[in-house]
Amino acid sequence: MVFNEMHTRYTRNTCPRNCYSSCSMISHVSDGVLEKVNGDPKHGFSRGKLCAKGYGYPEFVYSDKRLKYPVKRKGERGAGKWERISWQEAFEMLATELINSFDQRNSFRSVAYNSFSGNIGFLHHAMTGFFSYLGDHTYAQGNPCLGTGKKALEDQRYSIPFYEAEEMAKGDYIIIWGSNPAVTNIHQMKYIHAARDRGAELIVIDPVYTQTAKAADIYIQIRAGSDASLAALILNELVQSDHVVRRSEHHGFQLLINDLKSVSTDKLKEETGISEEALTLLADCYAFRGTVISWIGFGMQRYSNGADSVRMIDALSILTEQDSSKRPVYYLNPMFFDLHDQVNQKLLPPKSNGSRSVSYNHFAKTCLDFSSDPVDFLWILNRNPLSQDESLNEWKQLIKNVPFLVVSDLRMTKTAAYADLVLPVTSHFEQYDLHVSYWNSWLSLNEPAIKPLFESKSDVMIASGVSKAMNRIRPGISSYPEEQSELDWIRKIIRLFAREQSDLLTIDSLRFGPMKLQAYPHTAFISFVHPDYEDKSFLFDSFLTDKPKPMYEFRLLSAQSLMHIHSQFETKIQVPGELTTDQVGISEGTAKTYHLRDGDRVIIFNDTGEVKREVRIIKAVPNDVLLMRQGGADPVNRLIKNKNEKNSDDHQSTSFFDNRASLILVGR
Repeated sequence: MVFNEMHTRYTRNTCPRNCYSSCSMISHVSDGVLEKVNGDPKHGFSRGKLCAKGYGYPEFVYSDKRLKYPVKRKGERGAGKWERISWQEAFEMLATELINSFDQRNSFRSVAYNSFSGNIGFLHHAMTGFFSYLGDHTYAQGNPCLGTGKKALEDQRYSIPFYEAEEMAKGDYIIIWGSNPAVTNIHQMKYIHAARDRGAELIVIDPVYTQTAKAADIYIQIRAGSDASLAALILNELVQSDHVVRRSEHHGFQLLINDLKSVSTDKLKEETGISEEALTLLADCYAFRGTVISWIGFGMQRYSNGADSVRMIDALSILTEQDSSKRPVYYLNPMFFDLHDQVNQKLLPPKSNGSRSVSYNHFAKTCLDFSSDPVDFLWILNRNPLSQDESLNEWKQLIKNVPFLVVSDLRMTKTAAYADLVLPVTSHFEQYDLHVSYWNSWLSLNEPAIKPLFESKSDVMIASGVSKAMNRIRPGISSYPEEQSELDWIRKIIRLFAREQSDLLTIDSLRFGPMKLQAYPHTAFISFVHPDYEDKSFLFDSFLTDKPKPMYEFRLLSAQSLMHIHSQFETKIQVPGELTTDQVGISEGTAKTYHLRDGDRVIIFNDTGEVKREVRIIKAVPNDVLLMRQGGADPVNRLIKNKNEKNSDDHQSTSFFDNRASLILVGR
């Protein structure tokens, strides 16, 4: 397309998806239409590049699936019959339902919201803050993606170690445990390749032969969920060869060594499935007198033993680090959580004593179990639990039972289809926001590139509209600051951050480009002590019990896509060679055992549910694994149930990969 430069203007935007990079982009707008986007060369991490999803944003924004107007349900839930209403009607409907709930109990305690990663900008706190201004209420708490590893590293180091993304280029060995940056963090790959240009070696440890594994110098395939066992084997080799360094700040060092000695190495080798050659190679890497980088991926947190895996891998680096042997550990940038916490704690009211915190991992079940003050109003904000979450049967029951359900989203999702009221929200090209990455240190301003499409509104506008409607019906019932605009909120946030970031002066500081924030120092104190037993290390109960024989043959693992972020971001574009959402990847061995061919139709089932898939035989898939994408018309989440009671803790991630299933042939 040829642009008329006389009518083309450019704005800075930031991708708000739950992704490593939070890329800054330059939007090209011609006569009010978003024509294309490019990477922002002033963003020091992405350096003028975007991923495939980023370049495809115009198609996403103008998708025919965008919600255009507020709609309310007509007929039965899920029947797909809707009536268009005005925003004034929507606000009055919401205000009435909220006040009715309050009048029954003299409290909003039966009002609940569930919000997470559809948008990780700071202004996404507007709606969650709205509920805090009401007083007592019920809310989802925790981090289903990163909680396990974050808590594990905080238990072990008292703070999360952080190294700038660019520093990875200085590594002699880069060992990636359970991450696939060639698909999920593509901008980091340039620093990995820069290290390799210097002679560094890239080692990938993963049960699946990913795109990153294909690019590696060495790929080590382990059995799914055995990361902790492999790290324990490596540490045992290092102890035997006297390559472990003990320091006074290593609290619980001897406890860890004692517990390590009590574990059968033969049992650990059987669990991992790796060769002696691979074990020796990894031990030699960690014994190397140079810079050995460990990247702890998020994949291993999808198991119930994820915390042990994270701590065990981290321990390898801690115990082999010396002056001449640097051991950077990459996990995430803790500043992301700290800054979001600052906004919640200093710019919004604290959660009231009567509010109820519910773990994401058991949200639906917990809400169903409330005997007093049962949930009678549920607002789902930029989430799609019927495609993203586990225990879908419980979610379906909650959605069926709750008297009033409202969903605000960009599209009519599977969850929105069962709502009483659906509200259209703006994309990030249609509003102001502020973003910081959970991987790099860059803070970016997002400015509106186009007017809100149709009748969509931002979270700030929706919160203000509902509050005004409530106060018209019952003056003073809501104390939300209704007159504050998106820019007002951003200015307040920048003033807050500027207390510790001296270069961040005003919003104008960011209009000329993203700014690199000053990293916070992390505490050097180390503890290997078990979180529940002072006389044991965290390894104490990791390998003590024999695992029972599983009821189902296959472990369920999810595959990533260059054009999708599970169910958050789906486009019509399909990358050649990638699994589609209606396929299942199986091994050649599984195909032979079950007499399956490419294209066969199978039902995959367990005690939680079933899904239908088309078979695709992939050579490097392990024999005990079924590989599937999330999202799609028949989501794999129908097979997923939280089987780990530890995950009732707010700090635990979802143990997605603990789930197993069987399959049968149904068509050819």
